[in-house]
Parts: sequence; structure tokens; C-alpha cells
Amino acid sequence: MRKIIYLIIVALLLIVVLIVIKNNKDKNIAYETYEAAIDTVINIEKLSGELFPHSEIAIKSRLSGILDVYFVEIGQKVKTGDPIARVKIIPDPQTIEQAERQVQLATLNLSLEKKNFEREKQLFNQKVTTLSEFELAQNNFQVKQEELNSANKFLEIARSGFSKNSASISDIITATSNGTVIELPLNLGASVIERNNFNEGSTLALIANLNQYRFQASVNEMLIPKLKLGKKITVTVNALSNQGYQAELSKINPKGLKSDGIVRFQIEAALLPDKHIDKLMPGFTAVADLEIEADSSSIVVFEKDLIYESDSIFVQILSPENEILKQVVKTGISDGIETCIFEGVSAGQKIVVQ
Repeated sequence: MRKIIYLIIVALLLIVVLIVIKNNKDKNIAYETYEAAIDTVINIEKLSGELFPHSEIAIKSRLSGILDVYFVEIGQKVKTGDPIARVKIIPDPQTIEQAERQVQLATLNLSLEKKNFEREKQLFNQKVTTLSEFELAQNNFQVKQEELNSANKFLEIARSGFSKNSASISDIITATSNGTVIELPLNLGASVIERNNFNEGSTLALIANLNQYRFQASVNEMLIPKLKLGKKITVTVNALSNQGYQAELSKINPKGLKSDGIVRFQIEAALLPDKHIDKLMPGFTAVADLEIEADSSSIVVFEKDLIYESDSIFVQILSPENEILKQVVKTGISDGIETCIFEGVSAGQKIVVQ
């Protein structure tokens, strides 16, 4: 009986010793930690987009016909008034017939008015009619002469597209601004539609100013309230070994477009003057670093050390007694690596690395 009691006592002592050893061992465990501190977190959104010239001018034709020849090439610099292309006129039989009929009618009217003028002139010389009647006949005769000249010019334009008596040759299409030719969309022999009130007309060439560029992209509707015109962004060009250019947000489209269930808004940013601007080309793809929000007054912890359970967020804090405590926190903005903490953690507390 005494042996059994001794064995029980020894067993209890061994259990107590093991518990004490385990507790001491737990207290001596080294956890990887870092001190929570106030730092700056910047939330940057990366946007993929393209570069376009700040202004592109479409050169249109003033008349219909066939593209006869181009006087410029893609990449060529032009000035206002330089010839771009020539349009060969296709005579319209109906228009020519109307013009010929107007010439015949104007010729007949001039012949009748000439006889009336000569008669009034003879009567005036004979002192039979008054000076005012003679001057009226003379004026009518001159008007009919101008009508015939106008009818002849209209017939000439209907047949050839321009008048030899006109200072400007209407079948030569000229540049309307300074710049560089970036596109010649038509082939020689293609049909050309004139520009008028009911039709935009055919584009013969695109002229752009390659000294100024704009970055164009689309953003999620959730970011729109955080954007303001004039906001600075950095644009990185893929084709130029990720060379960066500074830009300024210049346009936010007031209407969004829905795609795959997400509403996105188009934005534009004007690139600021840069000594390397001449390296850019229209259509280059680029990535913009757009700063959405920043916080420099909150405690910051690493995103990977946050523990998500149900609707709560926790971090593990190491107490001075080397004990791990689970602490509920309220988070703020994040850049994907670091996260701001509004409540639950104080500066200097040790955060356990997960």
C-alpha cells in the first residue's frame, strides 16, 4: 500500500516538474517581431493606356472626286497652306447640262440688253432721252455681262473642278495647320467625298503636333471621387525601357461606359515639357502611376501580418512577458505591402511576424 502511495507522489512530482519546464520553455521562445511605428503609406493605382498627340487635324476635301496624287509622305513636316493632295474631278452630266443652259440663257439676256443699251445710247446722243434712263440701260448691260462671266466660270468649274480665272486652285487640298503627317488613310484612285453640312467628308490626311502628347486610359468608377484635374502623375513608356514622364490630369470624361459589369471612365493627362519628348511616337503603350490617397499620421504594419476572421481583423502582439496576444484592429489605406492601423495598436508595440 505504501509503495502505491509513493508511486503516486513521484508521478505527481514529475508532472509538476514537466509543467514548470514547459512554461519556462514557452517563455524563452524567440518570436520574430518588429515595432509598430508611424509611417507614410501611399495608395497608387497603375493604369494601362496609350499616348496620343495633343492635337490631330483631319484634312478634308472641299469637293468630290478621285484621289489623284499625294504631295506628302507619312512623317513629313508641313506648314499651313502646303499642298497635301490633288483630287481629280469627275464631271457630273446633270450639273454640266445646267451650267451650259445658264450660259445660253445669260448669252441671250446679254444680247437683248446690248440692243437696248445701244438704242438708249443713240437716243441720248440725239437728246431724246434723259441721262438717268441712259445710265440705267448702261448699268443693266454691265450686269448681264457679269452674269455671263459668272455662268462661264460655273461651267468651267463643273467640267474641270476649278476656274483658270480664280486665284485659288480648288482641286489642290492644302494643310490647315503646322505639324507632322502621321496618317494617309486613302490609296491613290480612291473615291473622295466632299465635306458639307450633311457629311463629314473623306479624310485625306492626319496632321499632328508631335511636340505635345496626352496619356489616355480608363479608370474604375470607384476612383473618380478621388481624382481632381491638375493632379500630377508619372507616365512610364514601355517601349523606351520604362522611361518616365511627368503629366498632369487634364480631362475626366463625365460619362462612364459599362463593360463586363464594371463602369469605367476615360481620363486624359497632358505630358509636361520634357527634353526626351521627341522620343515618343503616337500609339506607344504606357503605364501611369496615379496616387489615389496617402496617410502619413497612422501606425503602419505589414499587410501579410493581418489575420482575417469572420468580419474582424486581428494582429498578434507580443507582450512584455513574451506572451502572444490577439488584438482587434481597424485598418485604413494600403499599398499592398503596408497597411495603416487606426485603432488597436500603439507605437512601440511588438507585432508578431506571420
